Amino acid sequence: ISKHLHEPITNTAIATAVGVSTPYLSRLFRNHTGISIGEYVTNQRIDEAKGLLIYSSEPISTIALHVGYQSEAYFSRRFAQIVGQSASQFRQARQSHSL
Repeated sequence: ISKHLHEPITNTAIATAVGVSTPYLSRLFRNHTGISIGEYVTNQRIDEAKGLLIYSSEPISTIALHVGYQSEAYFSRRFAQIVGQSASQFRQARQSHSL
């Protein structure tokens, strides 16, 4: 999953790649992790974005695309829901700590 964050990732594609049915994969994944595949993918994308926000000067729109979001607005909404602050606030807070 982490190697394909910049691409659309579906449960069906993952199930096909590992050779199991989609329902079985979904059930197995949730039983082992406690979250859905979609939640896991979103968390991985947001974690990757956090690193890019801290260690690069790329625009947020470029980071959103890099981690698999086609819309900067949707990326920003999801980022704020998960992290509790906007991507720009997150970046600004981390940059001020490193000064």
